[in-house]
Amino acid sequence: IENTVLNKRLSTASNIRITGLKVEPIRRRKGEQEVIDKARKVERLKINFTVLGSDFTEQGTKEIVIRIIAPNGTVLTQNTRKLTDTSDLYTLKNKMHYDGTEKRITYYYQHPAEYAKGDYRVELYHNNQSLDRKSFSLR
Repeated sequence: IENTVLNKRLSTASNIRITGLKVEPIRRRKGEQEVIDKARKVERLKINFTVLGSDFTEQGTKEIVIRIIAPNGTVLTQNTRKLTDTSDLYTLKNKMHYDGTEKRITYYYQHPAEYAKGDYRVELYHNNQSLDRKSFSLR
């Protein structure tokens, strides 16, 4: 039983961990990025977070899956060529190189249509495990 508990702890420790998830609706104005909360003026979303360093996590390429869920409950995605289960839908899927050190990561998402007013939820996953989630509102 002790080995099972230890193995479970080590497998949990071997997953990447993140902190400081921040989601900002932005637009470009006079060459600068401006954070804005008016739905019709948002050009894209800036998603940034810090991947924590760890000696237990295997180094190499890691895939981060980001799901942005709109106020009506749909996942914002451009990958809808075939009908799939909503749990399979994602907004962004990006690879990063993990070298065991702490690093700041920034991704941008530009939705092809205008953003709707309301509350949005952003979820981050790695190996089908939730890393973090954050909400933001547009008016």
